Amino acid sequence: MRRAEAAFLLVVPPALVVFTLLAMGNVWATFLSYHLGACVVAPLLFETLRGASLRDHAARVGLTGGRTRAGIRDGLILGAILAAGQVAALGLGGDLFFANEKVVATLASWGAGPEQAGPLLLVMLALNGPAEELYWRGYAHTRLGGGRAATVGTALAYASYHGVTLYALFGSPEIALLILVAVFGAGLFWSMLRERYGNVSPAALSHGGATLGYMFVYWDRFVRA
Repeated sequence: MRRAEAAFLLVVPPALVVFTLLAMGNVWATFLSYHLGACVVAPLLFETLRGASLRDHAARVGLTGGRTRAGIRDGLILGAILAAGQVAALGLGGDLFFANEKVVATLASWGAGPEQAGPLLLVMLALNGPAEELYWRGYAHTRLGGGRAATVGTALAYASYHGVTLYALFGSPEIALLILVAVFGAGLFWSMLRERYGNVSPAALSHGGATLGYMFVYWDRFVRA
């Protein structure tokens, strides 16, 4: 793969997140441009233009092949564990996130305030984990050749925009760095699942469980309260 293509795969999607949140202040633009556009539609379009069939594309992003049944089973188990872990961890420190005036104001400025909670919850659960895993542990991982370099490269790119946006959200480099390291570790873990099972289902399902966990805390501490 050419360096320009690798750079495009790793740089453009994070840049879309940073631009739509920090410059535009619009989480819905993030969903459209990054989650739906860059993570789902663009890879399908690129592969179609290369002459790949839908079956070929499904295999490339990890939707087919490998130990699919075992991946779904173990992904559901891991998703439940990650959801419980998020609820426990964020529940204990919920005031840090949802009683912080800066956090509350920034979320509202991004279109993620309590009044948008219903649609936000549905879109996050439907798009966040599945779309990101189809791209980072599916398409990008495959296009970069798999293995250690692809695992580390995609995990770093995946973590990068979380660090930037979380710093903007909290205004604390320590909190942003802590979460960045955790997200990087999660990216490595999900890539390991992709390699082990030969498909993206365990990564997508366990990522979805993590999203369910922190969105439950968001709803409980920020909206319902």
